[in-house]
Amino acid sequence: MHILLALSAGLALLQRGHYLEARAALEEAVRAQPQSAPALLDLAELRLTEGEPDRAEESAKKALALAPQDSRAHFMLGRILAEQIDSVSVFSKLSYAKRMKAEFDQAAELNPDSAEAREALCEFYLRAPGFAGGNVDHARALAAELLQIDRVTGLLEQAQVAAHEDQDPAPWFEKAIAAAKTPDERMRAQLSFSATLLQQKKPREAVLRLRAAADGSPTDARIRAALADALLKSGDADGALLAARKAMEVDPALPPAHFFAGEALLKKGDKPGARAEYNAYLRLAPPKGRRAGLARDRLEDL
Repeated sequence: MHILLALSAGLALLQRGHYLEARAALEEAVRAQPQSAPALLDLAELRLTEGEPDRAEESAKKALALAPQDSRAHFMLGRILAEQIDSVSVFSKLSYAKRMKAEFDQAAELNPDSAEAREALCEFYLRAPGFAGGNVDHARALAAELLQIDRVTGLLEQAQVAAHEDQDPAPWFEKAIAAAKTPDERMRAQLSFSATLLQQKKPREAVLRLRAAADGSPTDARIRAALADALLKSGDADGALLAARKAMEVDPALPPAHFFAGEALLKKGDKPGARAEYNAYLRLAPPKGRRAGLARDRLEDL
């Protein structure tokens, strides 16, 4: 298989949550083309998913050495720094924040049409404290620029700016969902909307949104897994278990579906069932992934 096709297939698997297959495809691509910057950057993406930012940094720096003017390499280094910043000392955080912004700035400068670089900068301006460079006016301006590059991303960032300022982000999310041209774009907008509702402590509203999204995308297990999460947060263990099992019917290899099934079964008092689902999750998910530690903790307590 041509290297670019192999990388595209590996990334698609990773984006759909098929970690084990994605790892095999991407690691094989790098073995076949160890001097390929795109392959190394895709491997860095995999390492981030695995919860291994230091290994991701190693791959990204190799890619940057091969392609110093590659916008994506700078963008990836910025993302890696964003992952690392929570684990460094308070005295190092400011330095990491400045380096992160510099990498995103460089990525945007090298590729003025890079929506992902501008999206990352917008998020930086919204999340960083003022002394580290945070600035909501800059975020608002970047969100407006994004509308001309990638309308869905721009609308989603407008929604984040509104939420940051305690305004109603729903109209922006609705516009983003309406503007989506592909099923993946639509799913991304729907998941972003529901995630914001959960952050705002509105799980029931998130459930309504995700139910509608699941009805409209019956073959996408990721929406049903997200629905299971929202139902758990709303206190509905029975509904969460049903949603997780429907997700597994569509895609038995989707790790979050097994994790949320375990959480629902645990709440229902079914310890053997919960144990089986947590173990299934750990077989399918990255060893240091976002829920792996919690799954292992649950198993120790069972």
